[in-house]
Amino acid sequence: MIHDLMEKCLNTIIYGSNEKLKLYLFENKKISELVINEIRSPDFNLGGKHNRVTRKGYMGHLIRIANNINDYRHFGSTYFKEGQETWDQFLKKELKQTNDTNNFVLGGRDPRVPPEESTPK
Repeated sequence: MIHDLMEKCLNTIIYGSNEKLKLYLFENKKISELVINEIRSPDFNLGGKHNRVTRKGYMGHLIRIANNINDYRHFGSTYFKEGQETWDQFLKKELKQTNDTNNFVLGGRDPRVPPEESTPK
């Protein structure tokens, strides 16, 4: 629940009209770098008998935040002076791959699109 609230707060700042908060978030705290570093950080190992690697539970929130930052950037944001190359590389590799995986249609068709009606012969 805390990750959801954090995501909503960040979206309010990103899409809001308070330029001081945006300046603080993007330039002072470098939110884009924080998101990239956390997404790129390795998953953790639970250890124990099965020794399995587990993905962090808040990664979905980070991916949505990264997508929102990218959307905001395309609306003419001036807050991406530093780290532009790193962000572009992140968009082309990790974020694109994750978005493609998340948008992959399971079961052969998109359930939001009605099946094609059979045409009479």
